[in-house]
Amino acid sequence: MMSVVGAQALIKPMQTSPSVSPGIQRRHTLPASEVRPLNTQDAISVFEIEREAFISVSGECPLHLDEVRH
Repeated sequence: MMSVVGAQALIKPMQTSPSVSPGIQRRHTLPASEVRPLNTQDAISVFEIEREAFISVSGECPLHLDEVRH
């Protein structure tokens, strides 16, 4: 069970270091000019990576590639 202090740490908003300016923060999204549709192989690779991450957190993943392929 998580302690109250541990739970509060999860709820607190992230604070950035005052030495890091907002213009230098890491960007997590692509500009529209860099967005492209995924080809089938890219989509399979992304699915496998996300599935492995899900399994590492929860221990199992209810979806398999053959169930989501159209």
